[in-house]
Amino acid sequence: MEPAPTSGSSSHEAKKRTAPSLLDCTNVFIITSSSEQALCKIPTNLVVDPFRQKRLHHKSKRGCDQCRKRRVKCDERVPRCSACTRRQEPCSCWVSGSSRREVERSQEILAVDQVPRSVSQQHKLVSDEVVNLLHMKLFHNFQHQTIPTLLFGSDVWENAIQLSFSFPSLMHAILCASARQLSFLFPDERKYAAAATTHLIKTLCLFRDDLSSKLTPSNVDAFMVTTALLHMEMWSNVEFVVFGPDGTMSYDPLQDRLFQHSLGVLHVFLSCIPLSLQGPSPLMPHIRHSSRNVLVNAARLSRKTLENFRWFFSYERPLSPSLLSVPLPFVRDSDLAPENLWTVQIPKLAEISPSKSKEAGYCLNGYYGIVDRLCLILSFLPEAQDKEFEGLSPELTTNLSRYLIIVPVLCDQQFVSMVRHGDPHAMVLLYHFYRAVRILVPSTEHWWAQRRASLAETVIQQWLFRECARNGVSAGDKIP
Repeated sequence: MEPAPTSGSSSHEAKKRTAPSLLDCTNVFIITSSSEQALCKIPTNLVVDPFRQKRLHHKSKRGCDQCRKRRVKCDERVPRCSACTRRQEPCSCWVSGSSRREVERSQEILAVDQVPRSVSQQHKLVSDEVVNLLHMKLFHNFQHQTIPTLLFGSDVWENAIQLSFSFPSLMHAILCASARQLSFLFPDERKYAAAATTHLIKTLCLFRDDLSSKLTPSNVDAFMVTTALLHMEMWSNVEFVVFGPDGTMSYDPLQDRLFQHSLGVLHVFLSCIPLSLQGPSPLMPHIRHSSRNVLVNAARLSRKTLENFRWFFSYERPLSPSLLSVPLPFVRDSDLAPENLWTVQIPKLAEISPSKSKEAGYCLNGYYGIVDRLCLILSFLPEAQDKEFEGLSPELTTNLSRYLIIVPVLCDQQFVSMVRHGDPHAMVLLYHFYRAVRILVPSTEHWWAQRRASLAETVIQQWLFRECARNGVSAGDKIP
């Protein structure tokens, strides 16, 4: 008789006698003669979870000394890791020979090709901007629709587009000009006018900071084209038109920013041009080009014509509606006026100063300088031409447009003071100037000048008629 097993041994032997379960065979493959094809693929339930796999890790010993001391992970960026850049500490990364040569070569490229950043970009005022679909539409419209309507050639504005990515003030000026054009083409779409105002405010804020920085040959082109776009924006502004209680329009010279801001435009250009001459600039050939010489050679006005013109608009003559007509005829090809009479004296940078007040008196040199320029401009009007005149050539039209657009910039500051104080004789010259812009500047090109010219001609004419009536002069004479 067999002895009775103990409790421990009986339970162990009982487990041995128990039939095995299929759960115990999860890691067992049963190979048979027909299992060759079945084992060609690993069962899907045995695929290891990729998220639980141990990632490959290459231990590096090239971290900088500062990260080693702090026992933190170094991203090994060269020439300065992110941790040292964030803490503004010197970084001493170990770089192999080949990598060191690549770093040195990249540093040389950066030293040569690095575009200097403007003050606004250094403060990261654009990195926080959200670029939306309207911005992209405005940028595309500027490239394909706005550039042909601007003064300078396409080469200048293609270079300006490249500079705009480094100068946020220029980028906002570009978007402002594009939005202003779309608001002119689609006046019912208020979003374009709102966008133009928004980008104008940003341009002025950023550009003011940029001008406070040091001028260098690498940033003066961006500053000049930004100033040119702001000058275009001032041309498109028509806030000088005010409406009376009866709905009549009137001219407010204090709201006419075009002539008042001409001093700032001239100051920027005179400051930037000497530095722009030190390097290749696509803007300089256009600045050096003299539209005045082209017009003088085409007009061929006599000395007697210029003398009669000065007498007709003499400051001593009383105000009358007859001054709103063009003094005819223009005598040509005989006893030509000397070229120095048409020369505009551009002041030096140190001589630029704000104009004097009305109480201090006027210097009539600036007044008669505008008279001489108007004599040259009005000689190209249709009523000033003889029967043999066949019309203006495209080249002559381009030079006329440019000469007319920059007249406010080259105005004497005493004449600007006369305009600001509403001097009647200055208003007469201003009327003829805007009338010439409306007639001679192509409406299909410089849209930003046409609207101002049409409105200014109308409101200044009404303003002068009221002045004549106030002085007891009959305004019955009609303007042709």
